Amino acid sequence: MKTWTKVTPSFIDTRWFTVLLSFLVALLSGLAGGLVPRVTWSLAGKEVFILLALLGAWLVFSLSIVRFDFMVLANFCLFSLVRIEPAPTDMLVMLLLLMGLLTGRLSLKALTGSSLVHLALGGFLVANLVSLIYVSAVFEGARYLFITAYMIALVYFVKMYITSLQAMRTVMIGYLVSATLAVSLVTFGYLGIGTELFVRYGTRAQGLFKDVNVFGPFLILMIIFLIDEVLHPCIFRGLYPAKVLGIITLTTGVFLSGSRAAWGNLVLSLLVYFILVAKRASRTKIIHLLSLFRARIVYLLTLLIVGLLVLVVLLTRPGFLEFIQAFVTERARFQIYDTTRFARQIEGLNAGLTHLIGVGPGMWVEAHSLYVRAFAEHGIFGLVTLLLCLVVLSVGTFFRALRESDKPYGLSAKVVFACLVGHLANSIVIDTIHWRHFWFILGLSWVVITVKGSTSSDCLVGSRGAECEMPSI
Repeated sequence: MKTWTKVTPSFIDTRWFTVLLSFLVALLSGLAGGLVPRVTWSLAGKEVFILLALLGAWLVFSLSIVRFDFMVLANFCLFSLVRIEPAPTDMLVMLLLLMGLLTGRLSLKALTGSSLVHLALGGFLVANLVSLIYVSAVFEGARYLFITAYMIALVYFVKMYITSLQAMRTVMIGYLVSATLAVSLVTFGYLGIGTELFVRYGTRAQGLFKDVNVFGPFLILMIIFLIDEVLHPCIFRGLYPAKVLGIITLTTGVFLSGSRAAWGNLVLSLLVYFILVAKRASRTKIIHLLSLFRARIVYLLTLLIVGLLVLVVLLTRPGFLEFIQAFVTERARFQIYDTTRFARQIEGLNAGLTHLIGVGPGMWVEAHSLYVRAFAEHGIFGLVTLLLCLVVLSVGTFFRALRESDKPYGLSAKVVFACLVGHLANSIVIDTIHWRHFWFILGLSWVVITVKGSTSSDCLVGSRGAECEMPSI
């Protein structure tokens, strides 16, 4: 009879690790002792806040070890709270990445068989480092480079963590909570609670993002995901009224963002998704899908009635129609700053052509394009490595979506590819290089294209492990 034992990482078991840890503790203690006289004066009267901060840090650190999955969930629940930098989610990702590697909760095996992705991401990071050579504002350039390195680390974290249906469910639940929180904050803003904080220019939804153009695109992944979960659920079983309500609410949030790029992003993502769905549809499968909707007709009629009542109430409010008309008219027309935006893009292309290794990370502000910024700041090598990464992940996800008969860890490749296409188009007119959720989508693409074989058997949810209702469409 074989005896199974739990294997802990050998890195922690080695004696030299204990010696190294002791050395570091002694070194830090010496540094702290030398710094105490210098900082004591600045901390006077703040002892209570310092104590609370230390207790909070200790709690987060402890939970990251003993409740790793819970902390991953908490991290993605905070994904939309990024007004300050580093944001809470940034610090949590780095801590979870470190703890996950030390405790073996993150799978290094998940990184095998992806040479082109490693090459592209590594090459792009090298391009960032090389372009830093001629930067005069070294601190600003290094700071911007560090943020880019963090975004790449986020991709690796997603790839190493999502190795099961449960892990995917944890991440997607957190993202959904985060998107709901973002829309809720905007709702408070329109109701007059924290308007200046959550609504920009008095009309455009922003939430706790630094840029109003990020709010709308952030919601699109969840919109497509919930539509897919209505058509053939896997991660969330049942809950059809909540899913439909979520789709309507999040779509409204994209509209209220007032971002034309976000509107185009959503339309393109929906178009790509439904084209992929229709491609695999047959008469029998369409009948099966219609029967699924017929079984939920009571839920759908209830939502329709409630929606009509809400619409009637809104239409009877003074000035509502005028607001919507003025909002759409203002945002849909050609803006004065569009001329400046396109001129800046041309200047960026010229900068890339005249600087072999680029002008340096963070040096080409207001590029208004991911591709122009990569070319201007990191030269042709930086642009090529970035495009290599995007092409490899996009093409891989596309072919996975075409032949998909299951869902890799519960998430359809159709959803990921549709959102990726929308964001790549969005990136033509918006600088998305430091959008956390954009790199998160890249991480999801990497996950779905490397899952081998069928994962239909993994689509088990609920306490009793009931198989997902998943019409093959």
